[in-house]
Amino acid sequence: MTGSEKRQIHMLRLQGKTYRDIAEGLSLKETTIKSYCSRNHLTDKDIKAKATNHAGCCLQCGGPIKQQTKRKPRRFCSDECRVKWWNDHRFLKQHKNMRMVKCAGCGVAFPVYGKQEKKYCSHECYIRSRFGGGKA
Repeated sequence: MTGSEKRQIHMLRLQGKTYRDIAEGLSLKETTIKSYCSRNHLTDKDIKAKATNHAGCCLQCGGPIKQQTKRKPRRFCSDECRVKWWNDHRFLKQHKNMRMVKCAGCGVAFPVYGKQEKKYCSHECYIRSRFGGGKA
């Protein structure tokens, strides 16, 4: 399993996709997806626990958060922690207009957001397809 497939599994699982849907989209076995998800804490139970387990603690640094009454609960102690956390967890972002596109190089389905017109899942795949794997 490649790194891009692992990132895709992680992102799709956090979006609520089933093991079967992910397996069909990435042309992998469903049992492979299940075992990867269980090893990386991406089961339904783990995802729900992560979503509700931050009461009073910053998600980035673990420091205490001063909650304001009658306000939405805060998840970060500062803007700095919030920005760092989202930069490290971009795959968690729920994009409204995501679509799956098949890579022109390797044939693996990968997500594309907005009006982007991407043909390749990664730069390595582009180089391999365009230049024959970097061989002279």
